[in-house]
Amino acid sequence: MLMKLAGKIAIVTGAGRGIGRVTALALAQEGAHLVLAARTVSELEVVAEEIRSVGREALAVATDVAKKVDVDAMVQQTLKRFGKVDILVNNAGFADHKAIPDISEEDWDIQINVNLKAVFLCTQAVFTRMCAQGSGHIVNVSSLAGKYYPYKMAAYSSAKWGLGGLTGVTQEEGRPHGVRAILIRPGNVDTQMQHDNHDVYPEKLMQPEDIAAVILLALTQNTRAYTPVLDVYPSENVQKEDSWEAKWYGSSDEKKRELYRK
Repeated sequence: MLMKLAGKIAIVTGAGRGIGRVTALALAQEGAHLVLAARTVSELEVVAEEIRSVGREALAVATDVAKKVDVDAMVQQTLKRFGKVDILVNNAGFADHKAIPDISEEDWDIQINVNLKAVFLCTQAVFTRMCAQGSGHIVNVSSLAGKYYPYKMAAYSSAKWGLGGLTGVTQEEGRPHGVRAILIRPGNVDTQMQHDNHDVYPEKLMQPEDIAAVILLALTQNTRAYTPVLDVYPSENVQKEDSWEAKWYGSSDEKKRELYRK
């Protein structure tokens, strides 16, 4: 069977669980060898073993992607082991939804750092080499919070809107050198971060496999075509009727004043 990514070297951040884990496994099934980056190396090693079981190579690297020294070390390990980087999937993310008056400086910094700064650091670490080799894909996993203006998500939404700008500039600078940047904006996906921040019907959520399939589509699109942004929505409304989101978006301004910060 012809594998679409045979021999490609892919870095996936946040690869220990959720969308990152499933994406790494999907890329391995298509022939790619994987570098798995996250802070919890024990989770990465489990995924690495799954990848090796299908005949691909996998390197697990404990990485705080919001720290330049960690990112640079991870990329250097990648180059030492494989000699190149063909694909970067910036998937690591963090959310802690609060109303603006309740967001501390620390809350703000961690969400900007993990959701935006980390993507810049990882992109910067591979960009020059990708341009020199004349090819490469950088896939940035964002959120529909980077398309709309969701209540209680000022820090997270700001980072995701910024990620859209970073992706566009990466594409503009990379395109003449054969490097593509693609923005994926999923809606509600069945991940721990989703359950930590939203009151939803679990059975209506998209699964990580749905997003991995979209990422794979972006990576295997014929070079004569280019899709810069892919938005992925659940087929049904996932919010429970008594959730704070349902109450907020279905309310008058007077009612919203009563609900604010509850």
